Amino acid sequence: MQQKLFILALTFCLIAVLVFAVGVYLLLSTRTPDPVYTELPAGAPATSTYQVVAENAYIAVATPAGDILISDPRQRESTVQMGDGLYALTTLANETSTTFGVIFNEADGSFAVGLEAEPLGETRRQAEQYLLSLLGVPEAELCQLNVYVGTTVYVNAFYSGKNLGLSFCPGSVQLP
Repeated sequence: MQQKLFILALTFCLIAVLVFAVGVYLLLSTRTPDPVYTELPAGAPATSTYQVVAENAYIAVATPAGDILISDPRQRESTVQMGDGLYALTTLANETSTTFGVIFNEADGSFAVGLEAEPLGETRRQAEQYLLSLLGVPEAELCQLNVYVGTTVYVNAFYSGKNLGLSFCPGSVQLP
């Protein structure tokens, strides 16, 4: 009789432990999803990492003139993550036939454009058209974003190491 009582008590304890473990698992695995917005909420902080999700994903990039909403380059199928927060849009494993490379840094919302062929003026124009199309912004807003345009000494020693800028933005270097 004591043996039956012991087995019954042991079975009850095992069932209680199992129910408790399942409850803890469900409690810890249930997470409130991040809110999904179709537009920036009023009073949204000016930060380059504030993400707005809609049919096509957008992010707001902070600039001195205010936030600019751009199409999220990280969401493109052809984008390759290079490392923590760096994305190759046209280079590295993302083999394309372009004469320029574009990298996006999500930490500050900046872009680095590498001109990889002469004539630099034409290559820069192609890169500019790519960025305008990719981000879905007009030239004036693209000028407000942090975009570095450069080349290497192997392409053009005179212009290497300088920020050539975007041709339609103030302060850009005129290229042949």
